[in-house]
Amino acid sequence: EKAAAQKAAAEKTAREASASVPPSTTIQVLPENSESGFNVVKIGIIAVVAVILLLIVYSYNNAGKYYFTEENGTVEIWRGVFAPMGKTRVISMTGVELPFEENAVYGWKDAYALMYGYYINQADALLEGPGVPDAAALKENLELAVKYAPNRELRDAARDRVVSLDLQIEIQRAAAAVNRGTIERVQNGIAILRRATAMGASDAEVQMLEQKIAQAEAQLAGLEAEQAESDRLAAESAALEAEEESLEEAAGNPAAPEGESR
Repeated sequence: EKAAAQKAAAEKTAREASASVPPSTTIQVLPENSESGFNVVKIGIIAVVAVILLLIVYSYNNAGKYYFTEENGTVEIWRGVFAPMGKTRVISMTGVELPFEENAVYGWKDAYALMYGYYINQADALLEGPGVPDAAALKENLELAVKYAPNRELRDAARDRVVSLDLQIEIQRAAAAVNRGTIERVQNGIAILRRATAMGASDAEVQMLEQKIAQAEAQLAGLEAEQAESDRLAAESAALEAEEESLEEAAGNPAAPEGESR
């Protein structure tokens, strides 16, 4: 009986120990092409695209920033480069005072207004200086003023000055041709003046050009009339000379008497 009791106790202990062991668990390994793996890749791509977009936005923002420095009468304008950070010098101007309050960063209109005024002043200085102004330098400064005009009104004003300068140059070229006093050169001068009327001149300038064209055409008509008269006289002279030569030949070779063999 004692042995039977020990056996029963041992079986009970074994059952209790078996009941206390947790059931076995199986770990599933997801395949590589599972939905979870795809989401990780997609999130990574979105993150890279977001970083690139942020870099582009910051680069555009930096490229629109301008910085001014002033030292010993020289003003420098710097502009941000197309990158999240960094800048490059745009221009160095002497004899310029900053009309703006000191700011860390300026907009493009402030920078353009300062450069526009600088180039206009440079052009005016050439005109106000002694002697004949350098037309090439004058035009270069005016064209740069057109490029950096901060608004349409100032751009049109500078462009009108460029057109007027070009017109004056063309008028001088035409005058030089017309003054040669030959038909070919006067015709060339008229062609120059006619091309000038299509350069965007004002109404007053076009009227002035048309008057010069009319004067040149009258001069051309006179030259052509003189040329025609000269050609007529030359033709008559040539005809008289030919007639005289014919008479001289006839006088030097009298006709043979009748019946005489030749």
